[in-house]
Amino acid sequence: MPCALMRCGTSLMTSALIGIAVGACNSKPDPQANARSDAGGEVAASASDTMSPSMSSGDTAMTGMGGMDSAGNPDQQFLRMMSDHHKGILLLAHDAIGRTGVSVKPEAQKIDKAQDAEVKQMVAMLKNDFKDDYTPKVMKENQSMADALTQKSGEAYDITFRKDVIKHHEAALQMIDRFLPQLTKPALKQMAQKMKKDQTREIAQFKRELGQS
Repeated sequence: MPCALMRCGTSLMTSALIGIAVGACNSKPDPQANARSDAGGEVAASASDTMSPSMSSGDTAMTGMGGMDSAGNPDQQFLRMMSDHHKGILLLAHDAIGRTGVSVKPEAQKIDKAQDAEVKQMVAMLKNDFKDDYTPKVMKENQSMADALTQKSGEAYDITFRKDVIKHHEAALQMIDRFLPQLTKPALKQMAQKMKKDQTREIAQFKRELGQS
């Protein structure tokens, strides 16, 4: 009996090993399945590659979609950009007008009166000539300039105000020089030329007061 059981056990073990070997042979990778998997991966990668440039392009487009630059006509674009620029100097002027113990208040009042009138005129031109209900806004760099000015007082305030106005006006002159040859409306050209004359004079005045010329 023990020998018979041993022979039986050996036979069962041999059968089991054969079964495992057959199963291993039958479980070889399916080339078609791998091909399908690889193709799926390529499609996913292709979709990802296609989306990335599109999203990047969209982000770039969003960056350039500010109200200042969305107009294609040079006259309209200039009106938008310059009205925004004026809002920055008005922010400085309003702060100076509300101050005590500063010597630049009379100059700030003149700037406020002149540039506020010009903003209203430019907004009216946008509405009447281009059906553009544009609302001017303070640009980020001008807001930062105004915020820094509020931290000053006394003589330091006067000096900073004059330097800020010079810097702001010089940027305006660059904008005028850039657009003036492209402007088509006679009234707008005349306005731009007057802006250039007035701001050039104010730059010279403030530089003299700062001892720069």
